This record gives sequence, structure tokens and C-alpha cells, in this order.
Amino acid sequence: MNKPVNFLNEIIPASAGTGKTYRLTNKFIQLMHQGVKPESIVALTFTKKAAAEFFEEILKKLAKCSTDADSAKSIGKDLGYPDLSQEKSLDLLRVFIDAMPRLELGTLDSFLYKIINQIPFEIGIDNEFELMTDYEILIEREAVYRKVFENSGKSGEEFLVAFKLATFGREDSGILRNLDDYINNLHNIYLYNPEPHYWGNELHIWPSGFDWEVLDKNTLKNKTKKLLQLIKENNDKDIIIKKWRTYFDWVFINDSGNPVPSDLRTLHNNLLQAKDELNKGNASINVSRNKHFIEGEQADLFLEILSHIVGTQIKAQASRTRGLWKVLQSFEDEYHRTVRKRGRLTFSDLSYFLSSNHSRESFGGLVADLIDKVEYRLDAKYEHWLLDEFQDTSREQWNAIKNLIDEAAQDPEAKRSVFIVGDIKQSIYAWRGGDTQLFREQRAKYRNLGSQRYQETNLNLSRRSSSPVIEMTNSIFGDIDKINTLFPAISNEWEFQNHSTIHDKRLGYATWITPNTNEGNKFEARLEIAATIINEIDPIKKGIDIGVLVQTKKIGNEVTEYLREHTGIKITNEADISIATDNPLNIALVSIFRCAAHPSDDFSWTHLKMTPFWKIINDKFSNIEEFSHNVRSSVWRNQFAKTVKSWISSLEIDLDDFNLMRAEQFYTAACIYDRRGSRSIDDFIRFMESYKLRETGQTGSVQVMTIHKSKGLDFDAVILPEIEGNSFSSLRPGIKMKRNENHDTEWILNMPNKAYVELDDELSDFYSREAKNNTYEEICKFYVGLTRAKYANYLISDEINEKSKSKNFISLLSKTIKTDDLNSGILYELGQKDWHKEFDLNNDPLNKATVLDTRPIIDEKLRRKPNYYSESKSKSLINKLNSSDIFIGESN
Repeated sequence: MNKPVNFLNEIIPASAGTGKTYRLTNKFIQLMHQGVKPESIVALTFTKKAAAEFFEEILKKLAKCSTDADSAKSIGKDLGYPDLSQEKSLDLLRVFIDAMPRLELGTLDSFLYKIINQIPFEIGIDNEFELMTDYEILIEREAVYRKVFENSGKSGEEFLVAFKLATFGREDSGILRNLDDYINNLHNIYLYNPEPHYWGNELHIWPSGFDWEVLDKNTLKNKTKKLLQLIKENNDKDIIIKKWRTYFDWVFINDSGNPVPSDLRTLHNNLLQAKDELNKGNASINVSRNKHFIEGEQADLFLEILSHIVGTQIKAQASRTRGLWKVLQSFEDEYHRTVRKRGRLTFSDLSYFLSSNHSRESFGGLVADLIDKVEYRLDAKYEHWLLDEFQDTSREQWNAIKNLIDEAAQDPEAKRSVFIVGDIKQSIYAWRGGDTQLFREQRAKYRNLGSQRYQETNLNLSRRSSSPVIEMTNSIFGDIDKINTLFPAISNEWEFQNHSTIHDKRLGYATWITPNTNEGNKFEARLEIAATIINEIDPIKKGIDIGVLVQTKKIGNEVTEYLREHTGIKITNEADISIATDNPLNIALVSIFRCAAHPSDDFSWTHLKMTPFWKIINDKFSNIEEFSHNVRSSVWRNQFAKTVKSWISSLEIDLDDFNLMRAEQFYTAACIYDRRGSRSIDDFIRFMESYKLRETGQTGSVQVMTIHKSKGLDFDAVILPEIEGNSFSSLRPGIKMKRNENHDTEWILNMPNKAYVELDDELSDFYSREAKNNTYEEICKFYVGLTRAKYANYLISDEINEKSKSKNFISLLSKTIKTDDLNSGILYELGQKDWHKEFDLNNDPLNKATVLDTRPIIDEKLRRKPNYYSESKSKSLINKLNSSDIFIGESN
């Protein structure tokens, strides 16, 4: 009879590159070895790719151990079973394979999906449900927008008033774009906080009273008139008097929180900064480079005007926040009725349906009881929980599963367990809900269970990086005292233990470089260094893959364009690519379909006249109506893919490689659309404009991507050409939500300008908390960026400006690794600069498998057949065109 096993809960804070997947798969096999049925183990991660890797690694380990005695002994030692035999491994492999249909190895979202699938009607879904694609979400949203805007009567008018209020100052951005921005960014916040009293409610934000008195027009007019009179009596400089008069005129008309006119901005900021001096009754303000001394009655009046200005700005934002709530409410009411209740769901709906917010309100609380029963069944079914990348879990996701997790962790008989892996140093997804505090909370809770039920293992031995990369990382992020001094907002929050590496003999290099000149285009100077590094490494010839990591997609696109022009190497961009809008050929194809659907579309018709398609159109059709009818008929007979193919084939030119690739991708997307059976041209255009692909690199390629996208990946060499930025503590604009210590919402507000926030005690206190979170996440972001490299890190920045007051990543580098007497050139260097010359992929212990390009490839038999031209054809027609040539074909 087997001896009963007492299972330990375990949390593993695992630094970058230390083998999180390895430990997770080990844990799974350990549990199986201890007699646990694999179908009673739940292993959850955040991406399908990670889940697939997890599954494959378990199979590989067990297969390897079952066929090779040495492997069984080696892996068994890691598992804590040095006597693991081939026979036992084979038994475990059979058990695992037999259980495959019942395994719970997947994403957190897929697990929530299964829970909801047991009680769809009870939670308010009328039909069978499915998860929508991005395109389907777009179409459903547009339909909801139309219904909301077309809503007649009083409610429709109220929505338009609320929308105008919410978008004040952004009218030029377009109604649909504004609305889509708000829905994308705020819909989830509304779902979990639908009560209006949270949104811009002054009593909730300032429970002790609002400190700023907003004057009525009459009072304001009299006070500014009196103040201007006092200024004239005590000042003989016309320029000061004139400037204040202009400023007071703006104050008088500004009752909606309008931005300050540019010519008054300096004076405005000077007044706000003088608040403390005005309170003391004696102040000096610069007015158009002249000193204006203020005291006595002037100071009192200025304080009243200042109070009015700040109060007006803050109240305007509170009012806009209430308008946003109304917009979101109108959208959600229609969306829930016409989309969600029909079973058309998004990933964010999964945790919403299981939230206490929703379950308490549905069917008089019956749903909450049903969820309890479902949880009871699941609790009986699953004994062990393995959670990966826990620092990225959102509070809403956690609330949906925490009861199940806590029941297992606190099992009094120790027959169940929880195994959590994560790294709070890689917490870079707070902007989409990831909550670092969850990791800290669970760690503190499990520590209280005592050593008989809990253990904690820190992983800091890198299985990825060379010694120079690790030493650079330690020098920057391991100096806790300097980090606390430079960023006091996160004092005692940053946790770091020095890393080491198993690759201490591996060639490697780490450097920080700046251009030797501070003149000209600084951005291009940095990219010139990046291009030089890439050309020197020669990645294609040597099979070296390079990651160029940036902070924003916009910069990533600019970097990609520059490197494509200045290196002879394929540069891929990991951003989502809109194939219908990023190249001239497909933009022209879209114009063909626009004209077909809307013959009065003069813009698209004029565009076609500037493309090589115009010669074909002009030769075959006498007018736009005849042309449009032909395209519509083709779509009706042949659908879209064949119509697209016929137009591309009709071009009397050879396309260059880039446009040929985009043509194939456009055709493939059209084939996908045709499976829907629809002939709606407008719908097809929307589909094509929302259809996105992602280029993927192969061994020996250069990939440009954001640091956020790079998380979970590694490269032979990493180049970071964009490490400047604002101070880490800078407040991001937009809607902010304050929670209390129990994580309950206190208030939601569209934050005013930082200058007003700093003057208000309540908002200033909130700003300090936000500054702490922003600072922590920014440090995490750069930690992620610097730990992707196997061999070499290249940091590139502008020449150091010692007068800069920004506390950003450059400040941290300057305090930790910069050579003291240098501000340009090579500011830090460690390892072998020519590491790539001795690089041997085949002899590296971590030889990589080729990463295949996963973009859709058109079947050879579906490729456009090349056109052959007689000698009489103009030779200009058969020259290859580059992308820009597509736009400038001759018009007749």
C-alpha cells in the first residue's frame, strides 16, 4: 500500500530566462509520479503557445526517459527521484496519453469558458455561445453604434448630449473613432463599475468637501475688474497690464475647462506655481519677462481667481466623466441585449459572467448560487493547480477562480496543492489589468500556512544569457539603494537578487553607446549605429537572430523602415500589420471595391486614376457606372477571391517581391471572407481593413517589436535604440480609478492636467500612488528588454544631458553603469565586442530550431500566372515596380 502523500503549496519567483516552463513540467510529472491522476491537475497559462509548449515538454520528457536510461536518471534527479527508471517513465507516459482527452492544460480564458459552458442560460445567454474574432467584434460594435445613434426619442437625444460632453475638445477626431476609443479602453471598467455614483461624483472624490470655489459670472467679472484696476494702480508697465487683461478675458469665457491658449500658457503656469506664495500674501510672478510683485488685496483676489480656475478645470473633468458613464451605459445596454445575450462573447466577457457583480444581479442572485455549485463540482474534480505567469493575472480573472485555488491551498488534509510561478520584475501588463499585488498577496497568505504546507524557491540562475548580459542586468537592476534614491516612490518595493548563468563560458557582449555628436537628427543618428551593428554581425550568413526592441509601435514602424533601407537584410516587424492599408497595391484594390459599392465615391475614383489599374479601366469601360456594374457582377458570380485574382492578373507589370507578397496575402484574406458566403462589398471592405497579419522572423533575421511583445521570447542579440522617455512617474492622461485597500472602487475620474492635480490634496495623493505604479512598471519594462538576449545587449541613446531633470531609464543607467567622465561614445562595455565572429550555432548548447514564417502562403496552383508581353510592348511596362510606383501610374 502506497504511503499517503502530503502535498506542499509552492510559489516560485522565477527571474527571466531561468526555466519557468521546465519547473512547471517537472511539477506536473512529479505529481503523476506521486500517484495523482493527470486529469485532476489544472495547468493554466496566458497564451495558447505557452500551453502547447507545456504539453509538448511533458511528452518529450517522458518519451526521452522511457527510451534512454541516462535521460531517465538525469531528469529523475531534477524531479527528486534519482531512481526513476525507463519502465516507470513508460508507465507515466501511457497514463498521460490515455488522459489526453480529459487534460486541463490550457489558457485561463479557456478554463473560464468551460465553466460558463455548464450554465449558459442561467447567466443570461439565450443561445449556444461562441467567442468572436476581432473582425466579428468590430462588426457587432458597428451595428450597436448604429442602433444607439439611430435611437429615436428622448433617450437618443440624451445619448448625443452625453457623447458631446464626453468628447469635448476632441470633435475633430471623428465620432466613430472617439466612440471606439472609449469602448476599447473603458468598457471593461464600466462592466465592473456600472453604478453612476462612481463616475465623476464629487461627493465620493472629495468627501470632506471641494476646496475650490467656482465663481458665478457676475462675481467673476467684478473681481477680475477690481484686480485689473489694482494692477494698474501699482504697476506702470503696459505689457504687464495688457497680458493680465488678455488672461482675465480668457478666464471669463472659459467655463468648460478649455485648454489654455498657447500665448497664455507660461503666465498661467506661473500663476498656479505661485499659489503657496499668494497664500502667504506676498508673491512674485513673471509676466512677459517682467517681474510682477503681488501683495495685500491683490494677493487675495488672485487666490480667488486661481481657485475659480482650478475648480472650473476639475469640475469640467468630473462632468465629462459623468458624460462618459452615460455613453458607456447606452452602449452596454444595447450591446448586452443584441450581442452578449445571443451568445456572441469576447474573452473579457468570460470573467465578467463569473464575477460577483454580475452573478449577484442576475435572476435575483440565483446565478451566484449556481456558480457556487459549479465551483463545488470543480473543487471535487481538480486537486492540484499549476499557474504560470501569475504576475499578469488581473483582479477580475482572479476573482473568477480564487475560491477554487484557495480551497486547494488550504486543504486541511494536505491532499491538494497550488503551484504558482511568476516574476514581479516582469509585471508589464498593468495597463491591461495585470495586478502585481496579487502575487504579493498570495505569497503572504501561503507563508502564513507554515513550512509544513508551503515552500518558496527563488530562481535566479539564467539558462539563457551570457555572463556580460547578466552582469549588465545585475549592475543596473541590482543596485537597490540607487534605485530607491532615484525613484523614492517605489522605495522598498523593488525586489531583486543577483542573477548568475549556466553559460559562464559563452561568448558575450554588453554595451551602451551614444552618437559622438549631438547635432542633426538624433533619432537617425541612433538608428545609424543600429544599422552598423546589424551589418557587422551579418545575421543571415551566421544564422544569428537579432531583436530590435522599442517602446511604441509607431517608433517600431519608423525603425523598420530605416533598417530596411540601410541594411541588406530582411527586417520583420512584429506589430500587427493591416495588409489592406500598408501598401499601395492593396489600397488600390480597396478603391476598386469602394467604387463598385459607391459609384459616386469621387475620392476612390480619382485615386484609381493615379494607379496602373487606370489603363485597364480606361480601356475597358466608358464610365464609372459601367466599371462598377462589372465589379459587382463579378462579385455576385465569383465571390471576392476570384474577383481580386482577376484584377491583380490584369496588371501589365511585374510586381516587386513586397507587393507580390501583399497581393498573395490579400487574396488569401479574400478566400477566408468568401467562406462566410456574403456578397456585401461594404462588409468585405470592413473585413479587409480590419484583417491583420504578423510577420515572424526566421533564424538569421532581424525582428523589430515592442518590449511588451518580446516578453517570453529570446534572441541571440538585442538592440534597444529607444531608451529615452519621460520621467517614470509621469501620470498617463485619461480615466483613472481609485480603489481602497480591499480593492473596492472609490471613484472614477477623467484626470485633469497635472498642474491642477498637484494643487488638489485628494488628487495629488492619488497621483503619488499612480506615480509609484507607473515607476515600477517602467523599471519592469526595461528589465524585460535587457533579459531577452542570449549573447549580446546593445543599448543606444542620445548623448547624455547632465542638466536633464527627467528621472527615466537614462537616469538609472547614468547612476549605475555609466563611465563617470564620459557623456558620449561608448559609455559602458563588457565582454568580447567581436563575439559574433566566433559564433557557431551548431556547437551552441542551446541550438535553436528554425522558426518558420507563419504568414498565410498561397497554394502554388492559385498563384497569379505571370503575364508575358510581346516584343512590341513597351519595355517600361515590364520593369519591376517598387511600392511607391503603384501610386504614380500615368492617367489618361
